[in-house]
Amino acid sequence: MDRKDRSLQLKENPRRVAIIIPVYGAFQYTLACLQSVIKHTELLHSARVFLVDDCAPIGDLKAYLADKITLPAQVVILRNPKNLGFVASCNRAIRECQEDDILLLNSDTEVTPRWLEKMRKAAYSNGDIGTVTPLTNNGVICSFPNFCEDNELPDGLDLDEYANIVEAAAMPYYHTLPTAVGFCMFIKREVITKVGLLDEENFGQGYGEENDLCCRAQAAGYRDILDDSTFVYHKGSMSFKESKKELCERNSKILAAKHPHYFGNVSSFCGANPLREVRERIWDHLLLRVSRGKRGALLHIIHNGPYKQHYHTLGGTELHVQDLIANCPDFNHWSMVCDARGFFLTAHLYGFSREFFFDAKHNSLAKVMTSRAFDFIHVHHTRGFPFKELVAALKEHGSYVVSLHDFFMVCPRINLMRPDLTMCNGHECTSTCGYEESVITELRSQAQLLLSNAKRTFAFSRSTKSLYFNIVADDSNFTVNPHGLLHKSTEEALERHIQSGPARPGKDSPLKILVLGHVAPHKGSRLLAELSTVKQLGNGTPLEWHLLGKFHGAGEPEFIEHGEYTREEVTEKITEINPHLSVMLAVCPETYSLSVDETLNAGVPVLSSPFGAPAERIRASGAGWVVPVVSKDAVLDILTRVSENWMDYCIVRHNVRRAVVLSVVEMAKAYLAEYRSPVKPKASPSLEIFTIIGRPEMGESLSSVAHTTAPVNRARGCRPAAPQ
Repeated sequence: MDRKDRSLQLKENPRRVAIIIPVYGAFQYTLACLQSVIKHTELLHSARVFLVDDCAPIGDLKAYLADKITLPAQVVILRNPKNLGFVASCNRAIRECQEDDILLLNSDTEVTPRWLEKMRKAAYSNGDIGTVTPLTNNGVICSFPNFCEDNELPDGLDLDEYANIVEAAAMPYYHTLPTAVGFCMFIKREVITKVGLLDEENFGQGYGEENDLCCRAQAAGYRDILDDSTFVYHKGSMSFKESKKELCERNSKILAAKHPHYFGNVSSFCGANPLREVRERIWDHLLLRVSRGKRGALLHIIHNGPYKQHYHTLGGTELHVQDLIANCPDFNHWSMVCDARGFFLTAHLYGFSREFFFDAKHNSLAKVMTSRAFDFIHVHHTRGFPFKELVAALKEHGSYVVSLHDFFMVCPRINLMRPDLTMCNGHECTSTCGYEESVITELRSQAQLLLSNAKRTFAFSRSTKSLYFNIVADDSNFTVNPHGLLHKSTEEALERHIQSGPARPGKDSPLKILVLGHVAPHKGSRLLAELSTVKQLGNGTPLEWHLLGKFHGAGEPEFIEHGEYTREEVTEKITEINPHLSVMLAVCPETYSLSVDETLNAGVPVLSSPFGAPAERIRASGAGWVVPVVSKDAVLDILTRVSENWMDYCIVRHNVRRAVVLSVVEMAKAYLAEYRSPVKPKASPSLEIFTIIGRPEMGESLSSVAHTTAPVNRARGCRPAAPQ
């Protein structure tokens, strides 16, 4: 019988499957795995399960499961008399079922509907197939959505629904792999018969044994394939997490010695990324799925990020957009970044991002930003965009708001700051900064047009509103809405922070001063470096200068450094330092300052320069001090007053209660009201975005509703921006 005839015979009468699950500790994950197998496998008709307890020191698996689950008769528990290792445990079960096909399954996996049926179908789709591996979140070359990475499961979808989307997107392709991946691996019995068991002598504890088996099977004429219709969740590295690195290094050397071609084949596969189309089809179905039940599609115009660094480290604007995406879940969120080559359009869904690139030679902003695809647009930053073209496209769209994160739309230097790091009045661009009058006139006329046609312009402070009003437009559609904190202190926690402040400063007790954030030249790094060298006030009070963040600038600062911080931990780190006050000495007006909020949220007052939002906030609340001029003497004068007038200091510290600090949830409410006002919920998802990104046909689930959107020309020159 030739291979083709044998394949046809096996399609009609496939073997029974033995699902082998080696177990060493982590019994709670084994329970979840077993429950998913029982739920999603026709045990009575097609399979039996072998749990191999490899004598873990934490106890007996059978006893553990007895209190948790009633086992079907098709579930067999084998307990090794002593610890034999992962590979020997697999081989023991393989020997127990000599006629069955084998499915090796890690105990930290969870299977999904129709998993075994689909994998067996894939295995017998061709006579030369030896092994089958499904897609997973954590399986190197079989990982989705990010290739060769460990991925989390997406937010907002349960595992079975996610697996159903993967199945709906499948052709199936059954791509040939350079190797199977052992977390979930279907092996035909004939492969075991021809090339032998797993090599427990060389790979006893695990890692590399499935690759070795695949290399031997390939030499015998078999292929390893991906079942792109099946998704199996894999937590990853539960059995060997302490010794993983050592095992990988040791076994990789053995694998390379036995099969010199192996690592080269895998490297070539990863470089070519032949599974890109598989991943793209799944992404398209996810985009379609996420659009259902949402109010509409919201596009964020931004200069960088919001999650991926395009030009520089992610900053406050990008974090703000992240907060809006996280706290406005009833919209489909997209973002657009631009450079000289074209536009990067990114979908943000379920905690992941999918990016497309549009060549500027073949695509206009108006074509990409069509109102048929995006119901509403939020302009955060215009840097990198052809400004006149962007304004025209926004005006044509008609439904957009603008947030003023800095002064870029009216100041080419962004910060209303002269070259000598002093603040300008907004009207000395030609005389002081050397710009051509025509350049400034064009910039500000376009800014005027952008703001006057916006549904709303959001400023984060009244001072920003005033400064813009002094340069362009009137303020009829301006709304002030401050930023929000990721973790706002409760009233009780804030009171504890205020009451647990440091001891009164004196000759034997230092005045502790905090410098918070990324301190750049426009944030006063030059002056702060000079101040940090002052270790004692004129009245004898010692000074302690603490830096929480990163310093960028000239000079040799003498801070006590506490490293960088995340938004999640900043309040805790500030309270650990327990400073008397925080000093923020920006030499130009800031549109806002999250560092001020983070300091106040920890119960600590602020000493601020006289410019922009920080000074506005401190004056309104009394929760700090504002220097009349940004100078060393002015700062030291206030520090001296603080050290000598303890009661006045205590009043200022208690005024922190009066400062209004928002959470990101509270902040998002104002934007949600604006987003929702022009957008009506749709009866069915718009497919216009698919014509814009130029995706190929997606099968019945998409084409069946394609008539709901009028056909338009597909964008030329569009491609995924990077391998997924």
